[in-house]
Amino acid sequence: GTLELKYGIETPLDTPVDTGLGTVLMLEGWIFCPQCDTQSLRASLDGKTFDVVEWGHSRKDMLIAHQSPSQEQNSRALCSGFWIPLPIEPAPQDRRITLQLQATLRDGTVLTSALHDLCAKASSAVRPPELCPPLPPAPRGCICMATYNPTEEALRRQVDSIRAQTHDN
Repeated sequence: GTLELKYGIETPLDTPVDTGLGTVLMLEGWIFCPQCDTQSLRASLDGKTFDVVEWGHSRKDMLIAHQSPSQEQNSRALCSGFWIPLPIEPAPQDRRITLQLQATLRDGTVLTSALHDLCAKASSAVRPPELCPPLPPAPRGCICMATYNPTEEALRRQVDSIRAQTHDN
C-alpha cells in the first residue's frame, strides 16, 4: 500500500512573526505514518534543516482521532507529539518563509508534508539591548540563598551571616 504522512501543526502560522533582532518560533504539533515506524523527524525553514529531537510525546487525542484495529498504528498515533524551536533571522523588511516537515521511516523512506508559508515581519522599533556597565576591577562575589520553609530563627541566622560578609563586590 501507499505510505502516508499524517500531521498537524498547532503553532499558528497565519500570524506574522516579529523577528526583531532575531527570534525563535516554537513549532508544536503531531506527526506519524500509520503504516511504518518513524526513525527521525526534521523541519525545514527556508531550506535550512533542523532535527526534531523532542518527538514521540504522548497524544491521547491523536490516538482517539486515528483509532485503528491495528495496535501498531494506534501506538504510532499515540506517540506522535513533537516540538522544535526554529530560529528566525532578522531582516530589514517583511519576508515570506516556507516551512516543511520531513519524516524518515524505519525502512528509509522519506515522507514530506505540504509546504507551509508564514510571514517574518521586520521590526524597526526594536533597539539593541543596552550594554552592561563595566565590571569593577576586583572579582565579584555572588550569593545564592536556597531556603524552603525555614524557621524564623534559621532565616535570621542565614541573613545575618550574609550581612557579615566583608567582600566589597
